[in-house]
Amino acid sequence: MMRVFCAIEIPSEIRDQAAQHIKLLRDSFPRARASWERAAKMHLTLKFLGEITEKQLEKLNLAVINTTNSFQTFAISIENTGAFPPRGVPRVLWLGVNDSTNALTTSQNKLEDECAKTGFKKEMRLFHPHLTLARLRSPESAKELKEKHESLKFKSASFTVSEIVIMQSELAPTGSRYTKLYSHQLK
Repeated sequence: MMRVFCAIEIPSEIRDQAAQHIKLLRDSFPRARASWERAAKMHLTLKFLGEITEKQLEKLNLAVINTTNSFQTFAISIENTGAFPPRGVPRVLWLGVNDSTNALTTSQNKLEDECAKTGFKKEMRLFHPHLTLARLRSPESAKELKEKHESLKFKSASFTVSEIVIMQSELAPTGSRYTKLYSHQLK
């Protein structure tokens, strides 16, 4: 069994910009109880599958191939700041995605459909693409941290999506480690 998800990798210059944003937050709230995302691990999750077998991985790989064969490269922008949940005590700080052509959402829907054809459970929640910056572990200072996060105004950064990757996530006491299993180019 392996823990797997499908994602879009983020260019290093955007990950570096996000890391600077995190540094400003950490410097402003040094005692905040939060798990801060490392820049090297930042990605856009399209579908999280959890624990699957080798045989299921083969089916997933075919679903991703069928998805990428249906789409050409497209541009998206990382911009905006926010938190989950949108009201109440924040638990996750994120950067948003501008999918002005709707290509990201359409490709994610296609991936869901292709995965469902091979027996994977379809995600019922609405797709909300984002880059996770932090998981807040305590309500103490959470609202103030969210306010600071939103006031920093992340500068919009665009890039071209050209592939979908299948990643393995291995959990460890020091945090998860990601390994790329497959990469499929869009047409």
